[in-house]
Amino acid sequence: EYLLIIKENNELFEEDKDELKKDLSYKLKDMSRYIKIIETEMTIIYDLVEEAKNIDDLDYILNKISSLKTRGLEDDIYEEFNYIGNFIMDFKNKINFLKEETDISIISEKKNEILDEVIDDEYGLDLSNVLETYIKEILDKLEEKSSEWESKFLKLSIKELGNRDLNKWMKETEVLPGYLSENILERYVNLKAEILEKLSEDKVKYILSLINELTLSEKEKIKNNLK
Repeated sequence: EYLLIIKENNELFEEDKDELKKDLSYKLKDMSRYIKIIETEMTIIYDLVEEAKNIDDLDYILNKISSLKTRGLEDDIYEEFNYIGNFIMDFKNKINFLKEETDISIISEKKNEILDEVIDDEYGLDLSNVLETYIKEILDKLEEKSSEWESKFLKLSIKELGNRDLNKWMKETEVLPGYLSENILERYVNLKAEILEKLSEDKVKYILSLINELTLSEKEKIKNNLK
C-alpha cells in the first residue's frame, strides 16, 4: 500500500521514490523478521507450558512471558499471555504453603482441592503434571524424615535402656509427626506398650527392694497404714 502511494506521488523525483522504496522495503523486512521472532517466542511458550513438569519449568516460562510482553504486542495477544502468566503465579501461590506441611493426609486433601483449579480449557492450560511432581517431591522428603524418626525412636533395645532413657523416650514421642506411615504408627504403639510394661515392672521391683530393706517393725507400720 505504501509502495503504491510512493509510486503514484508525482511530486517526488524518481530517484527519491526509489530511495523511499528501498528504505520502506528494508523496514518491512525488519518488521516481518520481528513478527516472526515474536511468533516463534509465542510458540515456544505454548510448548513450554504444555511440557512443564516442575516449578523450575514454570519460573522459566514466567521469565519468557515477561520478556515477550515487552515486545509491543497487540492488545489481545498481550492479554492472553498476561492471563497465562497470572494463572501460573496463582498456581504457585496455591501450592507454596504445602512445602511446610508435614501431615500426609492434609497434603492429600489439599492436592485434591487444587487439582480442580490447575486446568483452564479456554486457554489450553494444564498444570496437573507440575502439581504431581511437586507433591511427590514433598512426600519423598517426608518419607526421609519418617525413616529418620523410625531409626531414632523405634530401632532400640528396651532391655539395654534404663528408666531415665525410657521416660525420655516417652516424653519425646508424646506428639507424633503427621508424616508417619500406618506401619510405623503400629510399631510405635506396640513398642510404647512394651516400654510402659517395663517401667511398671521396674517400679514394682524398686518398691519391693525398698520393702525388703525395711525392718519387721517398719514393715508392720506399712501394713497398718495400708489397712
